[in-house]
Amino acid sequence: MEKETYNMPGVIPRMHNGLFVLFEGLSGSGKSTQAELFYARLKEKDIPALLNREPAGGIFGRIIRNCIEKKDIPRELLFKAGYRLAKLLPKHHGLVVLFEKLARGGELTELERQTIFVLDRLEDIKDTISPALKAGKIVVQDRYDLSTYAYYMASSGSEKAFAEIAQLHQEVLSVSYVVPDITFIIDLAAETATQRLHTSGKVIDIYEHEAFLARVRNHYQTLATRKNPQTQLHVLDGEKSKDDMNKKVCEILDWLFIAEELRRKLN
Repeated sequence: MEKETYNMPGVIPRMHNGLFVLFEGLSGSGKSTQAELFYARLKEKDIPALLNREPAGGIFGRIIRNCIEKKDIPRELLFKAGYRLAKLLPKHHGLVVLFEKLARGGELTELERQTIFVLDRLEDIKDTISPALKAGKIVVQDRYDLSTYAYYMASSGSEKAFAEIAQLHQEVLSVSYVVPDITFIIDLAAETATQRLHTSGKVIDIYEHEAFLARVRNHYQTLATRKNPQTQLHVLDGEKSKDDMNKKVCEILDWLFIAEELRRKLN
């Protein structure tokens, strides 16, 4: 039986002239560093580019960041989320119950939490990613839909987890979804990633623990075997030095995706 693809079902037409480059992996894997290094290289060559991260800085991104870091969420932000939801998804206004639940001090289920991640993705696509790509920029993305699949599958443990997230993306993103042109998964042992996190000085969120990250890594490895004809996917060894990984990233992009004029600028 053919494996399901992790991207949206069907062929998504390419509606932009830019390039969408995605970096995925565990927290502590070095994915953010690789995104930053490639973005810096583009800027040095005066190539129009945008460095973007999820969770993003919009209303839903701020809510989910507070959720996973176990911080209080201002009620005003939750009210704003309801209004923003009505504007983005008028047919799915029922999702406002998630923010009402948080306002009452309730705990979200994992699927509910991932729903807010996907709402953040929708807001990010509409406000940031799509406009940049339509302007012909290279969008260097730190986390996107693969994170939702891998982290939810690790949390759920259910055989239905993949299908649940696929359906969630279909219902929330629909035709707004943008397919990455190329995806890099930085593969690293959970033990090493956890050690890096604890020496980084960052706030450790609810997902950033070794046993859980080990499960997430397993699901990233599974996702890497799924085929999608619209996306090139490469797995990089996170044990390599950041310079060696950056060299590999640039070699792949130069060869596969960047037009002759852009390759000349990069070299």
